[in-house]
Amino acid sequence: MQNEKIGFFQKIVISIKDFDKYVLFASERMSESLKYLLKLMLMFSVLISIGFTYIFYTTVQKCIAYFNNNIKSVNYTDSEMTVNEDEKIVIENDKFVVQYIEFNTGKTEDSYENDGRVELYNSYIIFLKDKVIIKNPIVDSYTLTFSYKDFESKYNITQFNEKDLINIITNLNKPYLYLAAFVSIFIYMFLVYTISGIFDILLLTLLGYIVGRIAKIKLKLSSAFSVGVHALTLPIILNLIYILINLFTGFTIKYFGWMYTTISYIYVIVAILMIKTDIINTQIQLAKIMKEQEKVRQELKQKEEEKKKDNKDIDNNKENKKEEENNGEKNNLNSNNGDEPDSSEA
Repeated sequence: MQNEKIGFFQKIVISIKDFDKYVLFASERMSESLKYLLKLMLMFSVLISIGFTYIFYTTVQKCIAYFNNNIKSVNYTDSEMTVNEDEKIVIENDKFVVQYIEFNTGKTEDSYENDGRVELYNSYIIFLKDKVIIKNPIVDSYTLTFSYKDFESKYNITQFNEKDLINIITNLNKPYLYLAAFVSIFIYMFLVYTISGIFDILLLTLLGYIVGRIAKIKLKLSSAFSVGVHALTLPIILNLIYILINLFTGFTIKYFGWMYTTISYIYVIVAILMIKTDIINTQIQLAKIMKEQEKVRQELKQKEEEKKKDNKDIDNNKENKKEEENNGEKNNLNSNNGDEPDSSEA
């Protein structure tokens, strides 16, 4: 079975369950291994992006429904906002993209006091009378504060009410919004996880090279790289499943990162040992073949010598027979010469 005849999904299955086939990957070109990695990350990023886009879509729909049912009045003027006559409104859901949203327009930044619930979430938005506070969902400790005056100068918005907001939200709730979200998430996921994966593979390449030296296998770095790429297949698939489960259920595994790394290391070590076993078996088979070839060669040589001996005996017999015939002819001539009468007696 040649590498070029193995399909992408077949490679995934082999990489996960067939350690004895890793010898094929060790002979694979680096370009082929990189192509496989990019396809794997492409599949990973597409599925994760679909999941995030779906969550984003459902979140937007819930926000629209909540706004329509619970936000009775919104008034923004003179760089200050009032929502429901400055009533405090809190929306909490750890499955949302933004897990905590608070409208507290009766307070300014100076008078606002955090009640502690906010810090329980990785991401939040707090709307005050004069500013909005945003906690970045990517970097937990990083928060941004924007003055409404900044929005006025940047977007030239001086006033609006709940009807204007409903129109804006309705116009935003279009397919192209979710398509743009999908593309943005996909690009981010693909770049981040591909770069992260390459760093992991470089570590696995070094590990594979060291294990190969310890196992007394002359494993090239390119071969170790290819083994590292395929050894990362199962951790990537498990990471995909884990992210999707976490996205839809909130289920978490505390030490998943360690498990991700450990599995890839185990795969590299076992794969190298299997390659060594394959090399030993190949050498044994070659030794058997060479022994059989030597045996056949000796038999052929013996047969050839016997044939030469037989041919020599035949030639000797022919020469003896010819010599006997020549001797017989000489004897006949001599006898004939002896019987011829003497001319003087005549």
